[in-house]
Amino acid sequence: MGQNDLLLPIKVDFSESAVYYDRTFSGVFLVICGKTEVSSSNWNEGDERAADYVKTIIKLVLTQELQKCSNKGIAMKKLMNEAPALQMACVSELMNKGFQVMDFQINSIKPNDDNLTTVNMLDLENVMANDEDVKNWKRPTPAHTTVHRSALDDKTESGYPKFCPGCGTPTTGTSFCAICGKKLKY
Repeated sequence: MGQNDLLLPIKVDFSESAVYYDRTFSGVFLVICGKTEVSSSNWNEGDERAADYVKTIIKLVLTQELQKCSNKGIAMKKLMNEAPALQMACVSELMNKGFQVMDFQINSIKPNDDNLTTVNMLDLENVMANDEDVKNWKRPTPAHTTVHRSALDDKTESGYPKFCPGCGTPTTGTSFCAICGKKLKY
């Protein structure tokens, strides 16, 4: 292959999916988006095949590097801090495969749309679990549970109270309240 067969620089946009395991979110499908610009003097199969090959290399490297991050206990939300190391690993592998890398960027690392709702719900639960107002919240007593004593004295002809002494709900003539289960006749 001569100097004229040099693969001109090609720009490759990538959006790779990978599963990430961290302590809070278990297995979350992440989408890693970025772009690179590469060329090669060893490639003779065309730009499209070169772009596919570059994407495959990136996917493999990102999967391996994310596994290492997971093993180190790095939280999913802190993965963007690891972007420089991920970029270096991808560039190194591309160069090992005979590509010259002019540019390589990781623009985002985030959960895919299906996992985003779950992640947001777990975040909300964590915030609420640590919120002092939520921790100290007491269920209010419903207004209908405070029953005036005269209402309890009112009994039906069969001797059952007209209102449940436990929750104040009108009774239906049964031995137990249908709402709270309190015994109605002793």
